[in-house]
Amino acid sequence: MNSVEPLPSYKEYLPPFQQERISCDRVDPPSQAEFLQCPICLLLFDRPTTLTCCGTSYCIDCLQKCFWCPSCRSPLPANLPLLKKNITLSHMVENLFVTCPSHTYDTLKLCQERVKIKDLGSHWKSCPHIIFTCKCKELISSTSFLEGLVKCRCPEVKCENCDGVFQERLYKYHSDDCMRKRAKCKYCGSNYDRGAGKVHLSSECFSYCPYKDFGCDETNKMSSKDLKAHCEYYKNLHNYQLLLSMNQSVADSFLKKTSEFNDKIPDSRT
Repeated sequence: MNSVEPLPSYKEYLPPFQQERISCDRVDPPSQAEFLQCPICLLLFDRPTTLTCCGTSYCIDCLQKCFWCPSCRSPLPANLPLLKKNITLSHMVENLFVTCPSHTYDTLKLCQERVKIKDLGSHWKSCPHIIFTCKCKELISSTSFLEGLVKCRCPEVKCENCDGVFQERLYKYHSDDCMRKRAKCKYCGSNYDRGAGKVHLSSECFSYCPYKDFGCDETNKMSSKDLKAHCEYYKNLHNYQLLLSMNQSVADSFLKKTSEFNDKIPDSRT
C-alpha cells in the first residue's frame, strides 16, 4: 500500500501570487473606491492608518516618506513605525470588486470576472488568461505552465527517482508525483515507492547474485551493499561464467587475456 501523502493540487506548483498596488480605475464600479484612495500615492489603501491630528487616513508606507501630515501639516508622531493598521478600512478595501489582473496586458480583456481583492490570489491561479513569469523570465500562460511540451530557458534537472530529465520549472511538480509511483526492484523483484528507493536498497532489499544461474557459488541472499561488493570482487569471474554459458572458446580467450593483463600490473609492494 502506498504510504505517501496525496499529491497537492496542481495550483500549488504555479508561481506564487504577488499582490501589486491597485489603482482605483480597476474597481468595479469605480465609485466604490471614492473614499478608499490614499491621498499620497492615489492608489487603493495598503495597510491604511488614520492620524489623530486631523482624522485623515494614509498608507502606512506612504507616511514613512513624510515629515508632517500632508493634510493639516502637523508634525508626524515620533512613533510612526508603530502606527496601527485601520482594520475597518482594510476590510472595506479587501471586499472591493476589481477586474482580473490580466487586464493590465490583455487588450481584449477576455476575462470578464469581477473578483474581490481578497480572492485575487485564488483567481490568479485559475484564470486561463493569466500569464506567469517563469524564473528564467519567460512569459508562459497559466494553462501551459506545467506542460512539458512548452519549453522555456530554465536549465534541465535530472529526477533522482526515475532518471528522467525535466526543466527546472517542472521538476518539483514531476518529482512529487514520481516519488508516489511504484517501482520494481531490479535486484529482489519487490515493489516499493520510488521516493523510498534509498531506504529500500539500504534496509529492505535482499537478493541472490544475478550470476547464480551461470555458476556463481554464492547461493545466499545478500543486502544491496553486500551484493554490490560481491559483484565487484568477482567481476572477472562473473564475466567468464557468463561468456562460458554462450561460447566456451570466447570465454577461454577472455580468461587468458585477463590473466595476461593481471600479470602486467606492477606489484606495489616492490
